[in-house]
Amino acid sequence: MWTVAPWTLGQLSSPECSQLLRRGSQKQSGAPYFGLAARCARSQHSQLAMVDDVTRRQCELLAARKEALAFSYSSRGRQCLVNACPEIGARASLAADRRFLYYSRYPGRAPGDSWQCVAGEGVFRLQLRPARNVSEASRACARRGARLAHVAAASSRRSLGLAALLPPGRRALVGLRAVEHGNHSARPSFQTVTGVPLSCYLYRAWAPRHPRTTGPDNGCVTLDSSGRWRTTRCAQRHAFLCELLPPERRSASSGAVKGDLTAGGITSEDVTVLDYCSKNDSLLRKKEPDLWAKELK
Repeated sequence: MWTVAPWTLGQLSSPECSQLLRRGSQKQSGAPYFGLAARCARSQHSQLAMVDDVTRRQCELLAARKEALAFSYSSRGRQCLVNACPEIGARASLAADRRFLYYSRYPGRAPGDSWQCVAGEGVFRLQLRPARNVSEASRACARRGARLAHVAAASSRRSLGLAALLPPGRRALVGLRAVEHGNHSARPSFQTVTGVPLSCYLYRAWAPRHPRTTGPDNGCVTLDSSGRWRTTRCAQRHAFLCELLPPERRSASSGAVKGDLTAGGITSEDVTVLDYCSKNDSLLRKKEPDLWAKELK
C-alpha cells in the first residue's frame, strides 16, 4: 500500500511549513467563511449534525469543525442544520422554509451541474476534454474562478474522493508539480498549486515507480481513478480537475457580513429576513415558484 516517505515526517510541524500552510489557505482567522446564500429556505442535503439552542456563530463554528460546506440556521428555536455539501446547479435539495436562512461556503451563484461535491473537501469539476498542456488547464480553471485541484493532504480522503469523480482507467492533471533543482541527481521535491512544499503534508499516494522526473518537462502530476499520483510530461494532453475557490471572509465594514450577534443569538440580519419572508410571500412565490413548490411547514 502507499507509504509515507520517512524523510518528510520531521518537517510537518516546522515553523516554515506552518507559515506556508497559512499563506496557502484562505487568508482569514478563525473558521472558514460561510456566506448567506438563500433567504427563507433550508437545504435538505445529507446532514452531519442537527443542534438546537445555539447561536448562528456557534452553528458556523460547528459547521467548520465538522468540515461541512453549508448549514441552515433558524433564529426561531435557534436551530442549526449542518450539511456535508452545498447546493449545486438547480439547487434541487433547497426547499422554502420561512424560518431558515441558508449559508454556504459558496454563497454567490450556485455552481453549475458540471461541478461535483466531495464531502469535507470542496466542489470540483472534471474536464474530460484534454488540455494541450498544464498551462492551458490552469487557465481553463482560472476562467471558472477555480484552480487545478489540490491533492496534498493529511489523509487519503481528498485523493480518493477526487478519484471517485474519474471514469475507470482515466487520469487527470492536478495541482502538484516538481520543483526545479540545479542538481539533477537530487531527490525530486514537489510543490502544491498554492506554493507549499509537499514535504509539509503527511499523506502520499505515489503509484509504483513514481515519482519519475527524468527529463526537463516531466514534473507534472496526474491523479488516476484508483487515487494514485503519477508524474507526467507537463506538455502532454490530459483531462484535468478544477477546484472551485470559495470566497474569503470580508470585514463587517465592507457590508459583506451584516449584523453582530445580539442577546439570544439573533442577528439584525435574521430579524430582517424573517420579517421579509412574512411580508413578501406572494413576491417570493412568483419569483421562485420551483423553490416554493417545495415549501416546508
